[in-house]
Amino acid sequence: TRKGRIGYFYFIMASIENYTFPSSIEIIDENAFCSTLKSVTFPPDSKLRIIKKRAFSKTSIESITIPPHVTHICAFSFRSCKNLNKIEFSSNSELQDIGEYAFYKCNFERIIIPSHVKCIGKCAFHSCRNLRKIEFTKNSELQRIEASAFQGTSIESILIPPHVTRICESAFIFCKQFRKFEITNDSELQVIEDGAFCGSSIKSVMIPSDVDLREGWCRQTSDTNEITIIQEESKTFLITLMQGYREKK
Repeated sequence: TRKGRIGYFYFIMASIENYTFPSSIEIIDENAFCSTLKSVTFPPDSKLRIIKKRAFSKTSIESITIPPHVTHICAFSFRSCKNLNKIEFSSNSELQDIGEYAFYKCNFERIIIPSHVKCIGKCAFHSCRNLRKIEFTKNSELQRIEASAFQGTSIESILIPPHVTRICESAFIFCKQFRKFEITNDSELQVIEDGAFCGSSIKSVMIPSDVDLREGWCRQTSDTNEITIIQEESKTFLITLMQGYREKK
């Protein structure tokens, strides 16, 4: 391996099931581990900063605690880790972004997104069918939820952090257990894109009036009864899916 890195050629020929990282490792390179890997351990003083593309993809890893100095979980890092039923981050996590397809088809039921994460990448949690609960820390810096980020999960509700400005196309599409969508009073949300909640089971939602709702943002949500648009001046407008806009007295 190169100094401070764990790479593909180091492990690809070895049937490693368990591995303890040296504290000096800063980067886990692309395709670092093969399918036999079941567990990894990081020391308390781990210097790990980056988990590169496909580093753990299609391994048999069952749980992982991401060290605090990791800033980037790159695309496909844990793709199709179908035995991964637990992922945790330390309270002082420095993670900034979760790459596209990073946890595609993983098996965990719950995740807490660290406070410094600014972007959840395209399809990051796509097809995590057991994922029911997503939590954000109070001081969340999240700004974007990219396209299909939570597609096909089993989430039931979500409270969107205040600094999120954009919920992208199909972000929560086909989340059939998804019934409750909340936005904070100080929300900076600007855009909800096409198909963001398509095929969900949301019953009602309140949205600030200055949010740009793109055409089809909640299509095929047959359980939705009403959407309340919050106006700054003490009025609200009620949207019903069948009747369009009408002023609510």
